[in-house]
Amino acid sequence: SKENEGVSVARNLGIDSAKGEFIFFLDGDDWISPECLKKMLLRMTPEVDVVISEWEEPEDEGYDSVLITKKKQKEGLVSNEEIWKDIYESFFYPKVLWGKLYRKELWNNVRLKKGMIYSEDTYAMLEVFQNVRSLYSIQEPLYNYLQRGSGISQKLTTRIYEDYIKTLDTPAIPKSERLHLAEAAFSSVGENLKNLIMILCEQKRLYLYSDIYNTYLSLYDEKM
Repeated sequence: SKENEGVSVARNLGIDSAKGEFIFFLDGDDWISPECLKKMLLRMTPEVDVVISEWEEPEDEGYDSVLITKKKQKEGLVSNEEIWKDIYESFFYPKVLWGKLYRKELWNNVRLKKGMIYSEDTYAMLEVFQNVRSLYSIQEPLYNYLQRGSGISQKLTTRIYEDYIKTLDTPAIPKSERLHLAEAAFSSVGENLKNLIMILCEQKRLYLYSDIYNTYLSLYDEKM
């Protein structure tokens, strides 16, 4: 059992053990509609590598679903160029693993990074989307994401911010583009990247990821 080794280790074990043609991630507290996989498979035509849908977020155990997709995606094909344009503008696609049907070969050389408590999804997704020719977006909520107020993703601590910045230090993103992407990523969670970096500097935590922070600060023309 990988129960006590973290989410990344468990997911990597699942990827390693997968025998089928496709991979779908479902978090432990979540559930999908009865027709979810059938509808996604119908859209997985030869030119499509990933199928996504809208989702709902019920309140804890209340099951009073509210559609929370913040950005309506068009129904239909989305090209690789469009995917990356959207990533740099709003960071919509790569935030989470769940709710997407992938061709298994996308994961041949990609695994989740161990030791991260918040952004392990994003780090892997940025690498996966490098090889996605196109995705199909379904304008229907097929996934239910149970949002618990006590969950890790609700506690935006300094450690989580550090993980988020570390996520962007991936070979999938050219260094010249990381500031733009970082601003989009932090804006998507309501944070200002520049202010966050300065806070971390004041807390003397910069040494943990100094190369990453120095890259962003130099682009801002700020001095340590």
